Amino acid sequence: MSRKPTDIIVLNLDFKKLDDDLLARIVEKAEKVIRKTIEERVGSSFIGDLNIIVTADRSKDKVTFTVSIEFTAPKILEIDYESILEEASEKAFKAIEEWLKKNAGMRNRENSANTS
Repeated sequence: MSRKPTDIIVLNLDFKKLDDDLLARIVEKAEKVIRKTIEERVGSSFIGDLNIIVTADRSKDKVTFTVSIEFTAPKILEIDYESILEEASEKAFKAIEEWLKKNAGMRNRENSANTS
């Protein structure tokens, strides 16, 4: 079994457009992206245990998305677990960002940090 260290990304959002239903849809989309990526790279019939955890925790001024992935496959496949886990995680975070851009009005981080 291989386990990818937990990845965390924090985005600057327009909280007026962000609700629990949207967060649930984003988490579900990320889980599907991860599952599809692993199935494509390994083959669904070769995947043993697959554990995907995607969470969205909201505080006053931020939402933190956490992705944790682990799976097993027969040793005879000689697959690069780390590469597969990294690809699945990256695709999930890209999907999260796209959904936030479309649905939660993600603000440009560079503009919010600029001062005159």
